[in-house]
Amino acid sequence: MTQPQIARSPLNTKYGTFELYDFAWSGNEQDNVLALVTNFESKTPLVRVQSACYTGEIFESTDCDCHWQLETGLHRIQKEGGIFIYMLCDGRGAGLLTKIRGMNITATEGLDTAEAYERLGSPLDPREYERAAFVLNHFGVASCRLLTNNPRKVLGLKKTRYKCRA
Repeated sequence: MTQPQIARSPLNTKYGTFELYDFAWSGNEQDNVLALVTNFESKTPLVRVQSACYTGEIFESTDCDCHWQLETGLHRIQKEGGIFIYMLCDGRGAGLLTKIRGMNITATEGLDTAEAYERLGSPLDPREYERAAFVLNHFGVASCRLLTNNPRKVLGLKKTRYKCRA
């Protein structure tokens, strides 16, 4: 993996102040990974890895719980210390176009997201976690408490040799 360019700035939020990092592997915005970091002394800090969800996080769609997960993750990490890693890949990594097509199938045909993605010929969750693992390594995190209900994230990070527990 190539080395990314890194930018850093304080970020004041309604949850408190974080250090915001942008890890940019190319000029393509989707190749960036953001990290919001608070002081952590634990050898196994709290970590949330979240992928973009424009419909849920920006427009607060009631069809998903991504906005709630974003707020809960930022609140807990600010309180307990840790790292919030934000990957700019919507639709579980399938992309915004596939996501919106899948949302339409879900709304009009009553299928769930997995069935809609299958109908579209898209893998359910093509995300890879090497860049999230790079971010953890950058901050010296060898193991973490992963804030997730998604076993694929745990497996994805374990494939990169990182130790985490949900």
